[in-house]
Amino acid sequence: MSARIVLKAIVDQAGAVSDSPRVRCACIAELRERLCPVSTTELGLLVGVVVVVAALILRRASGASSTLNAAIRLEIHWNERSDYIVYVALPIPSPNRWEQVTNDESDCLVTNSGRTIMLRDVEGFVVAYPNGQVVDAEFLGLPPPRAIHFLPEDGDVDETPFDYDTTQKGQSRVGVEYGPSPANPGDKSHYRTTLRNLTDQPIRVTGFSAAFVKFKRNAPVRLEPGRLYGVDEFVNWYGADEDGWLQPGAIVSDPNNWGAPPVVWIYRCETLDGTNFVTGRLREQIDNA
Repeated sequence: MSARIVLKAIVDQAGAVSDSPRVRCACIAELRERLCPVSTTELGLLVGVVVVVAALILRRASGASSTLNAAIRLEIHWNERSDYIVYVALPIPSPNRWEQVTNDESDCLVTNSGRTIMLRDVEGFVVAYPNGQVVDAEFLGLPPPRAIHFLPEDGDVDETPFDYDTTQKGQSRVGVEYGPSPANPGDKSHYRTTLRNLTDQPIRVTGFSAAFVKFKRNAPVRLEPGRLYGVDEFVNWYGADEDGWLQPGAIVSDPNNWGAPPVVWIYRCETLDGTNFVTGRLREQIDNA
């Protein structure tokens, strides 16, 4: 069995596990590393475990790898932002449909049909950004609600390399910080990313991407960005103003950012007078988040 055949099987199985390109890429990348010269028997066994490994990656990407149960994670997300779209799976404990949460009363959630559910009883849920992209979910075998979706498969790739020092200079204008993700405590791949406008004038984020890091003598020197996200993703993920502008002193945050370190999130910015710059910060394995 050739490595090419095995790799094709990996791609096919990754696609079968999830429609999310982010998850499929993670599956392929993680399993590709295992394609070192091995025997035919070992390659056959590799194909057999593809679905298992891919499913684990899917759980991690969807937030289900968190050590917290569904009800606790949902409560955390509900308190994070008021503009999240939230669905719960009903009836409990054998759900067959989704109902959107419209309000809360003490320890209860109220759905659009008027039903009241104890938060602690929730087992299945979907939390999405205002544009419908999934933040976290426990689908329990149900298809996603119609208004909910993952990132579209097609997207621009940021092919412009950056020197690491260039992004560090930009932090004097827009600071980038990482911290723990409340819904995924102890998970190095999930973290809060916060941006702060440190200047006395508005600054607009026009695009951002996660960059692969090249090191020289253990120091980051070159960044190779991946998929380029636009203003819509920035506004929805970070809760920024609709036009993407950050007013002086403004702080925006995505508490559910995802990406295995070491990685640098790069933000393309512009000022009112048309000055363009980039900012970013290295997210390392040794961070306490």
